[in-house]
Amino acid sequence: MRTDWEGTYLDGRTAARRSATIRLMREGIEITPAGGATQLWPYRELRQTQGFYSGEQVRLERGGDLPEVLLLSDTAFLESLHEAAPHVGPRFHDPGRRRARIRWTIVAGAAVIAGIVAGDFVSGLYVIAPITLVVLFALHPQRRSLFAIGGVDGAAAALAALALVPAVAYALTQSELQRNGSSLDPHVEFHHYSGMASYALSLPLAALAAALRLPGRRIAVWIVGVTGAGLGLASLLLSDYVGAFDPVWAWLALAWGVVFVAVGQLRRGVA
Repeated sequence: MRTDWEGTYLDGRTAARRSATIRLMREGIEITPAGGATQLWPYRELRQTQGFYSGEQVRLERGGDLPEVLLLSDTAFLESLHEAAPHVGPRFHDPGRRRARIRWTIVAGAAVIAGIVAGDFVSGLYVIAPITLVVLFALHPQRRSLFAIGGVDGAAAALAALALVPAVAYALTQSELQRNGSSLDPHVEFHHYSGMASYALSLPLAALAAALRLPGRRIAVWIVGVTGAGLGLASLLLSDYVGAFDPVWAWLALAWGVVFVAVGQLRRGVA
């Protein structure tokens, strides 16, 4: 967790802007303006008026009609704030929640597609995913922020599109096993084949989400890359299983995961 930040301070009395050193504490924010004394702003006295959307400057205010103002250009500051003071709750926006929403949207989308194609959309309980997603969207207090994206990393998006083709082919194969398999097959009974189809579709969709320029992309890139490489490695080690990739595709999946992480680390803009 990062605790020390740089920002801009306005005293509320003049238009002068001063650079400031900011330190996150458990009970408040310690601010040291250039040429001024250190002061502590308790979280209970602060309000956030900007920084709810990707790429937007974070603005914190303290006081009445002419408040003191603190400006920061990096929304990752808010993530660190929630780590340093988890008790602040909804008083301040948490960008990490946006990533969670995107991940759940991906999982729900993959589950819907796999469930419909495999013919067990209802019996496999995949219908729960879209219902949950719709309810959460309807209850969200800032629905506009769900669509606030700061751009797309072209290289990562291209790798995601590349992975989508074999993922769809694999998902169709697993879905056919689910539809036409014997009822005595435990994999059919417990919806394992449609689960694998959902998993296969989730990977390229998650890769596309990792290509979006949102706070916390670095960990998303690593999760997707390691998952892809792990899937390929598992298929090589467990090649006699029905759900395993053919050796060529297993090696390609492993290589794809490694390349995805490498591209994500080398490209600028990974946060």
